[in-house]
Amino acid sequence: MLLLEELELKNRLRFLLTYMGVLLLLSSCISSSEEELSTIDGSSISDPNNTSNFTNPPELIPISNITVTEGVLENFTGLVSLADLSYSEKVFYDCRYDVSVDGEVTSPLSCDQIPGFTFDYQTGDFTWQVPYNAFINGDYGVYELKIISISVLGSSEMVFNIIVNDMNTSAILAHNIPFSSPNIYIPIGTSIETYLSGPADFYDSMTNEDFDLDDEDLTYSCTFDRTETVNWLLVDSNIPCGNYDFDIDANTGELTGIPKKPGSYIVYIMADDGVSTVSDNITMIVDDPLSPIGQGYGSDWNYVPGNSGLGTEDFYVMRYEAKNMTYAFSGLSGAPWTNISANAAFDECKNLGTGYAMITNSEWMTVARNLEKVDNNWTGGSIGSGCLKRGNNGEIVSTCGGYNGADPEYGSGRNTNAKLFLSTGMEIWDFSGNVGEFVDWADQDQGNVVYISGPTSCSATFVELNAVSCGGVVDNDYNSVFGYTSTEGMGRFYGGLGGAAYRGGYSSGLQNTGLYTIVLSLFSTSSTTSVGFRCVYRPPVL
Repeated sequence: MLLLEELELKNRLRFLLTYMGVLLLLSSCISSSEEELSTIDGSSISDPNNTSNFTNPPELIPISNITVTEGVLENFTGLVSLADLSYSEKVFYDCRYDVSVDGEVTSPLSCDQIPGFTFDYQTGDFTWQVPYNAFINGDYGVYELKIISISVLGSSEMVFNIIVNDMNTSAILAHNIPFSSPNIYIPIGTSIETYLSGPADFYDSMTNEDFDLDDEDLTYSCTFDRTETVNWLLVDSNIPCGNYDFDIDANTGELTGIPKKPGSYIVYIMADDGVSTVSDNITMIVDDPLSPIGQGYGSDWNYVPGNSGLGTEDFYVMRYEAKNMTYAFSGLSGAPWTNISANAAFDECKNLGTGYAMITNSEWMTVARNLEKVDNNWTGGSIGSGCLKRGNNGEIVSTCGGYNGADPEYGSGRNTNAKLFLSTGMEIWDFSGNVGEFVDWADQDQGNVVYISGPTSCSATFVELNAVSCGGVVDNDYNSVFGYTSTEGMGRFYGGLGGAAYRGGYSSGLQNTGLYTIVLSLFSTSSTTSVGFRCVYRPPVL
């Protein structure tokens, strides 16, 4: 505050000294041939030979109001001129301004104090690199200027306005991520902040923060698209970040959170200055280093979101029925591994390593209820319209999304009714037909050591899912989300004394084949050409 007062005092003194010099010159110009008038820039006004034929001070031609635009370099050369171009005395110029538009400038403020303004005291020319946010007095964008011409004969002045047009500029965002590495790799369950340095994901390289030339406050938001990292199918689109495992700070633009779902996230970050919005994006690869992908067991595994109602955490499941590659393998080629008992299939999955197991009945139900709620899996194109596709179930004439294929089918070029889609966008094959698949009746987190059989108290006859009467099972063990039956392609329930449950049905099961079909008649030591299995991988719980 003291510095500002001192500056204004100095300007007032300079201004008064100039005018005092002019008056002194006027009073002594006849008697002195060497009198001089110092101007603001230190130059002098003199008439050493006293040869002037002019008796009046130099008059300035009035200037109309000027309009300028923020962010533009304005050049006003020759704008300030004298009314009498034959005036031969040495003329100097001065410029003052204030922000009170009343037809006169009484402020001692020099125009050079306007940011970006340059005034030539010799010629009266001036330039102005108009800054952004050049408005003064709130939204009032007018500067009132006074140009003064000074000579040995006195001075004259004129007043005009410079009107500033507001030119909004959007925020400037710069990547925090080196261009040589545009993708950020984040292990699943790790804090995003660990991998994004700086206060924001986008920032000015000098100030380490985003900036807006208009000095307007920025408000941040973000959305993302997510693709599955194996086949790059789109999983989520235009999802607000706050609806997921990470979010953005609306004030700083900083991404925070701990992603728990693998995939490639394209994150679109928007900065709104109240007038316009700009955006940029980064790509985050959320990877589960312990997933089955890339561990030699085939790349065709699907991530499945857990279902709290069924007591399951997130897991991976084979995209295809297990194939015999001397170990259980998920891949397109090769016939399903059948003629194997539930006990042996259980061991094959377990032998893949820590976290691997035969799919449990609750995990099967997690997948089935997920598939049931995807429009594309229905023959009518929406949930409950037509049938949920049965796939290879022996139908000669398709009545419910089934067809009559090989026993069993595999490889490429297959009927797409055998393919269903998870809510993640990932595809899974033969989950409702082709061959039945053994399931373990243990809970997902039971740490299975041996295969667990299901109940043996249910009647050995096919019944509709909505007509099951058996104390050994509950709805969550077998029933559809919406209570559909074989009429909608869901399959049927069959009990028996064996207890080794298999699901999905087989290639000649017709209406007895379906997403929720469950058969409990086999024993854990039984094997048949129409039943195989599928493994899962359960990553460590974070």
